[in-house]
Amino acid sequence: MLLPSINAQHYFGGIHTAVQLYRAMLPQFDRSRIVLIDSAPESEALARFEDHRLLQSDLDDGSTPRQLVAFNDRYGKTLPVQAEDYWLATSWWTAYAAQRMAEWQRREFGREGVLAYMIQDFEPGFYPWSSQYAMALSTYRPHKDMAVFNTALLADHFRSTGLVYSRALEFEPTLNAGLRPLLELTGAAAAPRKKRIVVYGRPSTPRNGFELLCEGLRAWGWSDPH
Repeated sequence: MLLPSINAQHYFGGIHTAVQLYRAMLPQFDRSRIVLIDSAPESEALARFEDHRLLQSDLDDGSTPRQLVAFNDRYGKTLPVQAEDYWLATSWWTAYAAQRMAEWQRREFGREGVLAYMIQDFEPGFYPWSSQYAMALSTYRPHKDMAVFNTALLADHFRSTGLVYSRALEFEPTLNAGLRPLLELTGAAAAPRKKRIVVYGRPSTPRNGFELLCEGLRAWGWSDPH
């Protein structure tokens, strides 16, 4: 699996969900490896992966079944790749790298590597039209890779834009285990509760459409004051 980081300051919902998928797949593979693209792991982060061993990027003696590889400082370095290696990409820049490694497998071994792309957002939308937008969009290869969509809603959006993957899986997220006890405490409270609609938006993040969200709430309030 290619992952940007496992450090606490980056360990939000998307990375946590990717790690959950990775761990669910471990029983199917005798050996596995997490390649960290953006940041080397800190000691606190390594404590969450006690079943893995941190290795240098160019060191693989074949005796370590579960590996962590820091590949953020990769100038002049190589990564061992075998013919039977599979790839799990978790963001557009990890997919960009994995697709080129899969192509390298085809040139070196005569068989292109199998790549699964965990898609948790339409990532070109993170940027204005730009080089980053174009590169993010280029990683969606519906007729070559397998897609793993976080929610059917996102999968429907891809299909509506013509990005119809011939091999695709969908899953729906569940409540984080750390929040479940709080929900149970709230549910057990005897105090009367009022139904509320919770909306999410960040003024500093244009892709969240914060202004449209506010205008929509105002329009709704005018049309239905109750």
